[in-house]
Amino acid sequence: MATIDVDIAAFELHNIVRTPQGLRVRKPLVSLNTPTNGTVYVGSKSIENPSTTEVLHYLFEQATATGIVTLRVMTENFTELFNFNLGHMKADPVITGDVVNNQIMFNSPSFSTPLLGYTGGGIISAVAQASTNPDTTAIEIPNGHITGFGDRFVIAQYTDFFVSDPNDAFRTYVSVNAFGVGATIYDIFQGPDGALFLSTSAGAFSIPADALGQGQTLQGAISRIPGIDTSRSRNAIAAAGAVVVLQRDHVQIIGGDAINLAPYTGRRFYSLPIDVEDLRLSGELFATSNGFVVGFRGKRGHFIVYNLKDNTFHYVWSANAATSFNLVGTLRDRDGNTLYVLRDRVAAFIGSGATDYDSTEVRGVACGRLPANVGDNAMVRRVTIGATNMGKSTGVYVSGVSASTGKTAATPTKSTDIVIGTSLWSSSAPNMGGRALRSIRHSVAARSIDPNIEIRVDGAGRRLSSSVSVEVNGQGRTVDDAG
Repeated sequence: MATIDVDIAAFELHNIVRTPQGLRVRKPLVSLNTPTNGTVYVGSKSIENPSTTEVLHYLFEQATATGIVTLRVMTENFTELFNFNLGHMKADPVITGDVVNNQIMFNSPSFSTPLLGYTGGGIISAVAQASTNPDTTAIEIPNGHITGFGDRFVIAQYTDFFVSDPNDAFRTYVSVNAFGVGATIYDIFQGPDGALFLSTSAGAFSIPADALGQGQTLQGAISRIPGIDTSRSRNAIAAAGAVVVLQRDHVQIIGGDAINLAPYTGRRFYSLPIDVEDLRLSGELFATSNGFVVGFRGKRGHFIVYNLKDNTFHYVWSANAATSFNLVGTLRDRDGNTLYVLRDRVAAFIGSGATDYDSTEVRGVACGRLPANVGDNAMVRRVTIGATNMGKSTGVYVSGVSASTGKTAATPTKSTDIVIGTSLWSSSAPNMGGRALRSIRHSVAARSIDPNIEIRVDGAGRRLSSSVSVEVNGQGRTVDDAG
C-alpha cells in the first residue's frame, strides 16, 4: 500500500479561496439591498466624491413588465437620494459611465440622450453646447458607450467614436473629432497606461495617451492589437492595472498571459459544471478592487472571481439548485471592498455566518487530477483530508466511482469544542479547539487510467488542508492489444 500526498491548492476551486493562512471555504454571500418590486438590476457603478470620500452607488433597475429603466442613486448604506426615469429600453441594456474632472456622464446605445451630473450632486439629461471655436460646429451628443480619456469624454456609436472638446466642454462634440474604425464598437475604455482601448467586431484597437495633445483635435494613430477577437459588449475591461479580454476558450491579459478558466476536465459529482462553448458569447467582464469577475447574466448560475494580484480564481455558486447567482455588475465601498450586483440583489462576502442569503450552507469543492506517480490504472483505496468544519459534512469522489452518492463523512468533534451559535463562552470552554484541523478518512475503491478527484468541505469560512493523503493499493496491469 503506497501513500501519496496531493497538493490541492492548485486544483480548480469552487467556493474555496486561497488565503495567506491556506485554503478556506469562502464567506457567506450576504444580501445588502434588493431592487424595487417588479424590477431587476441591469447595471451599476460606484463613484467616490473626492471632497468627502463618500461613495455613492448608481443602480439601474428595469421593470420586467414594461421595460422601463430607472436610475437610483444611493448612499453607501443604500439609502436612496433620488431617482431618474429613463424610459422604455430593450431588456438588459448596456449602460456605461465615467467621471472626468468631477463631472459624471452615463450613456448607452439604448439612451435617447446621455446623462450628466457632478459627483455628489444630481443628474440631468445632457444637452449639446455650442463650440467656442468659430471654425467648428457642435453636433448633437451621440448616444452609445462612454468613457473618460484624459480630460475628455469619448462616446462610441456604431462604427464611430466622438471626442468631446477640451477645457471641460463635455457637452460639445464636433465633426473634426469624429473617427471611424470600420467595425462595430462593442466596448471603449481607458487602460491603466492612459491609452484608449476599443473592442470591436474587427478586433481590438488602441490610441496612445499623448494623442490628445494640447489642441482641440485628437491626434495620433489608431493601432490594432493583434490576436484579439471580441463578439459583443462587456467582452473587455480595464481592471486592477490590466486590460482584460474574453476570448473563445480563455481570458487574455493584453501584454500578459492567457488564463484557462476551466482547467479541470474530469468527471464531476460535487462541483458545478462550468464549461462554456464560447466565453465571448456567454460571459461578461466586470472590474473589482483587485481583479475582475466573469458573469453569465442568466446563462449560468455561477460567476468566477479572479484575483490579478496573486493570479488565483475560484467559482461562486449556491449548493441550492434553485438559487442562481445571476451577476450583472459590481460596486465598491469606500474601503475598496467589492460588492456584487446580482439581478435580484446587491450582496457581499461578509460576516461569519454559516449560510448564504438563501439559507443554504456554503459548499466548497476542489477538483483536479491525481499526479502521475499514483500509477497507471492503480486502485485508490483511501483518501484522507483535513478540515475545521467540526460536525459538518466532507466528501470525496474519485474517478466516477460511487456516482450515485459520493463518499461522505462528518468531521469528528470533541466534547471541548466550541460551537458557534450554541456554546457559551465561559471557564468551562476555555479554548478554541474547534479551530484545529481534523483528519477525515474516506474509504473508496476506484481504479482508473486517468484518476481524478473531488474534495468537498461544507461550512462557510472553514479552513481545509491543502495536503490530501491518497492511499493506493499497488499498480494495476494494463493489457495491450496483443494480450
